[in-house]
Amino acid sequence: MRGEIKVKGVVLRKKRLKEKDLQVILFTEEQGKILAFAKGVQKITSRRLSHLDTGNLIKARVIQKGDFYYLSETSLISGFSSIKENLRKISDFFFVLKIIEKLSPEGQKDKLLFQLLLKTIKEINTGLFNRDVFIENLAKLSGMDKEEILEMV
Repeated sequence: MRGEIKVKGVVLRKKRLKEKDLQVILFTEEQGKILAFAKGVQKITSRRLSHLDTGNLIKARVIQKGDFYYLSETSLISGFSSIKENLRKISDFFFVLKIIEKLSPEGQKDKLLFQLLLKTIKEINTGLFNRDVFIENLAKLSGMDKEEILEMV
């Protein structure tokens, strides 16, 4: 099976592979959480590497070959630079990204969870984020107890 998908998503995590490749976990509006490979992205001439920073909101063209996804094109929607300049905001930001990564199953579309993630990122950016409210909203959405969610971190 081979197909091309255009997605909008948040980079939850990335991992270096070999010398020039990355493994990227994206939480997308269209496909849910996907694990994709970015071939050659760490070459000195690559413009895509900065797009794939953890926490960035990107648009990407993803090619599916069998059970694997490969990023072929990316463009940055937002790097949330104001969040990344404030230690408290960074802490909240990575807390949220980690929970979303652990909570969401791979390949299962969840538009409400994606919307909650974007809303939460905006709250972090404006300084209105409240961890307890976020956990409560996540618990309602996922059907899990607050304690179960907190154990993931």
